[in-house]
Amino acid sequence: SAEHDPCGSNPLCSTYIPASGINAAAGIAIDPSGNAYIASATEDPNFPTTSQNLGSCSGIGCQDGFVVKLDSTGKLVYATLLGSGFELPKAIAVNGSGEVYVAGSAADAKLKTVNVYDGTYGGGNCIGCAWPFFAKLNAAGTDYIFSSYFPDAAYPTEPSANALALDSQGDLYIAGPGAGVPLI
Repeated sequence: SAEHDPCGSNPLCSTYIPASGINAAAGIAIDPSGNAYIASATEDPNFPTTSQNLGSCSGIGCQDGFVVKLDSTGKLVYATLLGSGFELPKAIAVNGSGEVYVAGSAADAKLKTVNVYDGTYGGGNCIGCAWPFFAKLNAAGTDYIFSSYFPDAAYPTEPSANALALDSQGDLYIAGPGAGVPLI
């Protein structure tokens, strides 16, 4: 990640997150204090986490999502995995309190679900497919305030949560493809 001057030509801050495997940023969000939040995925069982409360990436075949918080100088504040399996974030947002919202696809049932909308991976009928998830992390990045799967009754289509946004009241909006998403 890098921050540039207003003209975009001179880096003011850049950093590298040491990890091997998949490490392309899926999304970046900035809070009012200038802290940067990066969501992505890694295959590195040695990914440098500050907390393993939500999961760990152990062994070959791990491909887990993570959230990293950097302060305004680029110093690591926290790094946490989103689970212990295949939770792949595609979007990130942060509120004024430093609580992080992520959304993406899960390819297994290893997401720790808290205060759920739908706690059943794949609605019980999804084996080997991706399923949308969304979550809110506390400001320390150590636990979920809520985390849930999002139902889609039209399996075997591959539903996904590809984008999210927050409004001024803190309401969460999630967007993505899905033929059987419940409408209310």
